[in-house]
Amino acid sequence: MKQTENQKDSALLPDNTMQLLDGRFLPLYPREEKGCETNNEMYITSIKPYQSLKEENKHLSTSEDDTPKDELQFFLDNVFFFVAHAEDILSDSRLFLAPVPVLCGLPFIGRNPFRYATLGVYIEWWMHNGFAVHKDERDKVSFIWALCGSPMTGSNRCAMVDENGLSTKITVGDFSKHVRSFCRINQRYHECKSLALSYSLRQVKDVLQNRHGSNYINSAYRNGLNWQNNWLINSKRELLDTIHDRNNRLMHHQMDAHAQELEKLVTQYLERGEKNDKESATLQNKIREAKQKLKLGEISNVEYQQYISPMKRELDRQKHDPDFDMWNEIQQIFPQENYSLDDVLMWMESRKGTECSIQRQKTD
Repeated sequence: MKQTENQKDSALLPDNTMQLLDGRFLPLYPREEKGCETNNEMYITSIKPYQSLKEENKHLSTSEDDTPKDELQFFLDNVFFFVAHAEDILSDSRLFLAPVPVLCGLPFIGRNPFRYATLGVYIEWWMHNGFAVHKDERDKVSFIWALCGSPMTGSNRCAMVDENGLSTKITVGDFSKHVRSFCRINQRYHECKSLALSYSLRQVKDVLQNRHGSNYINSAYRNGLNWQNNWLINSKRELLDTIHDRNNRLMHHQMDAHAQELEKLVTQYLERGEKNDKESATLQNKIREAKQKLKLGEISNVEYQQYISPMKRELDRQKHDPDFDMWNEIQQIFPQENYSLDDVLMWMESRKGTECSIQRQKTD
């Protein structure tokens, strides 16, 4: 998915809601305390503010005794569970903003882009960036969860997690693309994280397990494969659009270099077209007159066919020959290309638009 400028901005809106990448709006629940960050590990205190929730939520488990390391392992053990219930997580800000204690320090960037990563941030990253979803030759899916390396050199040693919670090392291509995409999504929600109430990861699992039960592996695989396939389709479409744009720029650059020749050709083509139009109108009138004589019995059908056949051949020649002649002329100018008359006419139109724009600027 290609991200727009708006998606780089804060997701926090004035009416105490936040907007996700897919455009949906989620209400935020005010919290009593802001998160805290330790020296070398990242962790957000989300338990004490959570105590202000209604009685119906008091049965959810807490994790006050968990260390950030425990929370991280809990996250890895349950990544597939969370992926399976991605739609629920993207429908409740308290689930979305659940803190994930992953801290990545990158040379030249530091830790700030990775501060306070949340469950929803990871879900959106995997959903909209299929390169973060790894599929092996057996269609087994793993999700990249840690980015470690240098965006400057591309050297990296990242980590991905499988359905069993097993984390393994992986070296990814275009490492800077991974970093940029994650940072862009994560930074959108910084304000929301500091202001809004969030569940802990254990509380998220309680909510989702009470709602859906424990059968989730197939859904997780389906979501992961769909996200990757959708990303591949969109990437191919974007690549084709990019190639088309580059080819157009190259074509326009080449035609600009032969502007006088092409303008002369187009002028001759248009003049020849006007002449042919007049001749065609004359021939069509003669054919109509002959047809009228045939109806009145003034000439036989044989005489009619003998009379109009040469004129029809001439009309057909006038219709096709100018385009073919023009194509031959274009090929002589660009022997290595396969530019058409439509390409030249499109270039002429864009050139006129540019000239008009320049003229307006001079006038202003």
